[in-house]
Amino acid sequence: MARQKFDKTAMLEAAKFVLREKGAGNLTIQEVAERVGSTKGAILHWYPSKKALVDAVVTHMIHEWDESYEANLTLGSSVEAHLSAYLETWQTHGGDTSSYAEAMILLLAEAPDRLEKVREAYSKYSKPMVEAASKDLSPLVLWLACEGLEMLTILGLLEMPASLREDVYRELKARNSKTELPPVRCDRVGKPR
Repeated sequence: MARQKFDKTAMLEAAKFVLREKGAGNLTIQEVAERVGSTKGAILHWYPSKKALVDAVVTHMIHEWDESYEANLTLGSSVEAHLSAYLETWQTHGGDTSSYAEAMILLLAEAPDRLEKVREAYSKYSKPMVEAASKDLSPLVLWLACEGLEMLTILGLLEMPASLREDVYRELKARNSKTELPPVRCDRVGKPR
């Protein structure tokens, strides 16, 4: 195999691709090397073990999510602003953007004893919603709805048309901003009527 030049980001992106396509149990240094067009030894130069690679992938996923969230946090520091940024980040979350949920699933499969890293990072998103719940339960309920939708999707337990997903996010955002929208009626397979 002809070796190609690559950087750490390319390795981490290759590892994420393997995770998404083949699952956490099939993440191997060899698979990442093949994906970036290099050798196992080149990967081991940067990450001397699968544990080190998993830790780097989790850190990369957390950082990528945080950057997307921060870019969407433009309305201030209220709980509504945090929820709005959270909803926007998930709504625009494509298959290429990482999430805490994916990092958590990777750690549950590979290293459940190291899940604390994700718990700590995740708490910064849940904390404003939980703290606001004593005054208004709505932000927490909306946040949980968003989390449920995305977790079920990541786990492959929920399939819905993209247009319905957009409608759900539009509804969550409208409820967050207290904007009344006309109800979207769906038939039994989730297609708007």
